[in-house]
Amino acid sequence: MIGTRHGIIFGASAGVGAALASILSQRDKLTFVSRRGTVPADAVGASIRCDVRDYEAVYAAINSTSADLDYVISCVGVGYFAPFTKDNSHWWREIVGTNLNGNINILSATTRLRPNCRQIVVAGSVAARRMSRTPGNQVYRASKAALSAFLDDIRYDLRIAGSRTKICNLAPGFIEGTDFSRRFYDSEEKPGGNICGQFPGLTPEQVANVVSWVLNSESNVDISELTVRPTAQPD
Repeated sequence: MIGTRHGIIFGASAGVGAALASILSQRDKLTFVSRRGTVPADAVGASIRCDVRDYEAVYAAINSTSADLDYVISCVGVGYFAPFTKDNSHWWREIVGTNLNGNINILSATTRLRPNCRQIVVAGSVAARRMSRTPGNQVYRASKAALSAFLDDIRYDLRIAGSRTKICNLAPGFIEGTDFSRRFYDSEEKPGGNICGQFPGLTPEQVANVVSWVLNSESNVDISELTVRPTAQPD
């Protein structure tokens, strides 16, 4: 593409969002959004502190961007060991509130304020497409499955309305070096363990490079679903 693109990255303080902030700010004009309000040292752009569960805060963040917003990337998401066999309602609210409601807020505000946005990329999970293999991960999987269904409906509704905004549901497998991998067992009375210890996972930079490839696709190419997993992950 020719010319400077304008983008906004939600979840830019860590993991894939932080990797994208570093990679994309080398050529694009970006706004970074996160609960922490921090970004990598090499990322250039405006930084906004925002909890995506707060619709008004999300609306204000997107409203602060250029009217010619080219893309929105959502890397927001949390996961905790929270089995349904005991009262983990605090953690369930955190998971569903961020993974599902937070992304609904982002999609709603984007389509209202920036209807000509070219591309929206949302980080889902391979967990949405298979029975949970990870103990205590049922609510996380449910939140990602619901998000996947929501994105399908939004894509259909936009096309019926004549919009050509592309919606990509990016479904990564295990990624090392993210808040998810570091904090999955924070919900335990005695935190510990490594959810990514079974085999080498993806790196945030590898997933960020895939997202960059999606953003560079031709205008008539809609990469609506994309699964990327480490070679050693069977499903």
